[in-house]
Amino acid sequence: MLFEERPSAARQLLDAMKRADPEGHIVIHEEDLDDAIERLTISTAFDAAMLGLERPDPAGLEILARMQAAAPDLPIILVSSFDERGSADRALLAGAQDCIEIGEAGGEALLRALRFAVVRRGTERRNQAEIERLSNGLRAENQRIREELAVARTAQFDLQPSQARLDGFLHDFGIEVRSYFEPSLDIGGDLWGCGRSWDGKPAFYTLDFSGHGICAALNVFRLHALLREMDGRINDPTVALGHLNEMACNLLPPGQYATIFLAAVDMEANQLIWAAGGAPPPILFTPDGSARLLDTRGKPLGISKSARYEARVTPFPPGASLFLYSDAATESRVDDEQAMLGEEDLLLMARDFYSDDGFDLNGLVTRLLNTLGSPLEDDLTAVAITRLAETPSRVSHLRAGLMIDRRSEHNLPRNPLGGVGRPWIMASKRLDAIADGLTLPYNGFVEISANDVGDVGDRCYLAVERHGLCLSLTAASAASPGIVSQIVAALRRRFAGQRDWAAVEICIAEALANAIIHGSLGIKSGSRDLKAGLDAFSREVEEGLRDPKRAVMRVEVTVVPLTDGRLEIAVSDRGVGFDLERKLKSTVPRGAKSGRGLALIRKLAQDVTSRDNGRTLVVTL
Repeated sequence: MLFEERPSAARQLLDAMKRADPEGHIVIHEEDLDDAIERLTISTAFDAAMLGLERPDPAGLEILARMQAAAPDLPIILVSSFDERGSADRALLAGAQDCIEIGEAGGEALLRALRFAVVRRGTERRNQAEIERLSNGLRAENQRIREELAVARTAQFDLQPSQARLDGFLHDFGIEVRSYFEPSLDIGGDLWGCGRSWDGKPAFYTLDFSGHGICAALNVFRLHALLREMDGRINDPTVALGHLNEMACNLLPPGQYATIFLAAVDMEANQLIWAAGGAPPPILFTPDGSARLLDTRGKPLGISKSARYEARVTPFPPGASLFLYSDAATESRVDDEQAMLGEEDLLLMARDFYSDDGFDLNGLVTRLLNTLGSPLEDDLTAVAITRLAETPSRVSHLRAGLMIDRRSEHNLPRNPLGGVGRPWIMASKRLDAIADGLTLPYNGFVEISANDVGDVGDRCYLAVERHGLCLSLTAASAASPGIVSQIVAALRRRFAGQRDWAAVEICIAEALANAIIHGSLGIKSGSRDLKAGLDAFSREVEEGLRDPKRAVMRVEVTVVPLTDGRLEIAVSDRGVGFDLERKLKSTVPRGAKSGRGLALIRKLAQDVTSRDNGRTLVVTL
């Protein structure tokens, strides 16, 4: 397409092109701009366009703009009779492929410029298409990443304790828990949580992984899974941290680690028991107005398998508050300055938000963000734990909440009424009611002994609260034939699934026998190695079961379903206890008459531990 209003100039261009290449091109000439625009609009056959101008002035650039609008992909060359470098540059910047002076534009030069323009334009289109493809792909990938990060962010926030769980702490213990969590990126490496130890103590932890972003968040999910496995089994914070550290050393690559603080509240002793691995020191406020930083020295998780952790204890009476935080609160720069806030300055700041009414976490976080500026360079976690007032012990609360169906010797079996939503335990002197007590709607059976039910262990009530089963019998009753079979039958009804029920039965039978004989009756097993000794051992067991003091001592079995589908079975006695951990690790000599039960349990169970100085054997299958 050639647009040239001057006929003489058009003939000059056409003649020059024809002489240079008579057959290699077809030129359509238009003298009227509107006709040229119309032809460009309706036809896609053109490879290029020439715009003849007396000079590339603003009016000429306006014509160029109209032709470009009519055919955006068409390369356009300006042919001008006036040589002005500045005007030519403006034409090129406006989108012309080339600008040639008509006096010097021989046919060959003109055709070569056209061919180059077509090639350049084609290359530009291909490049632009590739850029669009890559840009679209990048936008789609960015959108996918944003969506996945949003899901991951939601998942990470879901790791934080639910409000229902926090309300449970307030209801059961009179402990108010408030929290704030905000990662520096979409996701981060901080985590806090709460749980309950086996003996009912409320437990809390905070941890902070090295690094930020996705890598740190993945490690958070890893350790959260390990902590979930330990839920309900945290008795000694030092043992728990040792176990977590060993697993973290196996999971984490070199250079990655996590600082941690783990504490339990002993409600009866009014004490805080904790262990730590390099975490920021929490601030403890007590009702007398004092405030201090707790000692958190210790190696972070994942650095060394040989790390050992120290248990620390301090008073934690009603009215006290514990403020836990991540290092973003103390290591962020203050108002873009070089100085960090520091732990002592944080303590002074936090004092303003502790009062007789508790701890104002929202107020402190607002002050922190105003002081440090937002967003922070690191993840910020803040948790306030406050004992509001004296409350009954948690087990006492559970005892009050349980519906106990008491049967006298003259009661006929009946189903409880009106107890929907509340757990029921059957209490009776009759052992033939055990099967009923281990069947829904009941959650356990408690034998009414000479001490009534006042000596029933806390674990029975705690197991029922965790949707498990309990059985509390005197040693004499627990030794009755068929007890183990009734327990296993109840478990198969309650916790159906693909389990090695034979292994479950063997473990309960061996653990129950040990609890009765060696625990409640206090009989040693070494005399069984000889025939005469075995006879003496049997007589001693019979005498123990007839002894009114020893035979009435309770033996208890509790079974709790874990979140991973396994069962945690605990068998407890009221004996003097012994070093069960050492016994579990020892090798039973070939032909020995004692110790084989524990060795068999250790082979069948996935995990075997002890509590209460050996009075409780905990088996996980």
